[in-house]
Amino acid sequence: ETHAVTASLSALLGDVVWLDAYGGYVYDRYADNGGGLYGGGIRYTPLPGLDLELGARHANISLLQGEVGGETSAGLSLTLGFGGSPRNGHFALY
Repeated sequence: ETHAVTASLSALLGDVVWLDAYGGYVYDRYADNGGGLYGGGIRYTPLPGLDLELGARHANISLLQGEVGGETSAGLSLTLGFGGSPRNGHFALY
């Protein structure tokens, strides 16, 4: 059972490309150990509600129960949003 605390930062590069980064600390309650967690990605947003992201992440401990050691992964993700433009949240900085 892992728990993580992270912070993230995003920067707009041009009109449709975002650079995303995050980092934090992850703790495994059963194994009684913890370590760093960080990653980043490049996100392409050609239309409102459509994102394509190439990202990578690393955790100093395994995020799967029963596995030991760190893990690194990378992937491509597609996000589809429905219902119009995103709403401003309580913690929005704009």
